[in-house]
Amino acid sequence: MNSRRRFLCLAGALLPLPAGAQSKWGVVHDISGEVLLNGRPLTAQSAIQGGQTVSTGADGRVTFSVAGDVYFLRPRSELRLHSANWREAFINTLRLVTGAMGATFRPGLARSVVAQTVTIGIRGTGVYVETSPEESYACTCFGTTEMLSAAGGAMMERVR
Repeated sequence: MNSRRRFLCLAGALLPLPAGAQSKWGVVHDISGEVLLNGRPLTAQSAIQGGQTVSTGADGRVTFSVAGDVYFLRPRSELRLHSANWREAFINTLRLVTGAMGATFRPGLARSVVAQTVTIGIRGTGVYVETSPEESYACTCFGTTEMLSAAGGAMMERVR
């Protein structure tokens, strides 16, 4: 099963949990190869939260959830997690510095994914994003997204 389809199956199984049933901090569900949390090896027992950076090496892959949202990172990726309030688990901005990630988000809370050339506004959505310094690829798996130019903030596309 390819990684995107496997991710969507895992995400579908995890998202129905009510917010109260979710851990306050992120939970690692699957990890292989080199995966770092703030430059140190990530383990299945690591607690992921806003203000941290998750990165994968050439053979690294990881799937984790934070407050009802589920993420996966592919090899050679770096994802910075930002939270408006450090006391809460909710991640409102994801900065994909390089590489590829997939994510499903519980509905109701506004979030954004920032990549090299695009900012994606999200509302209860599943997305897949790949980025490099030259270009970004974004796919809305379900839900609604608004894609804005990272350079000037101009609306590029609204996807439903």
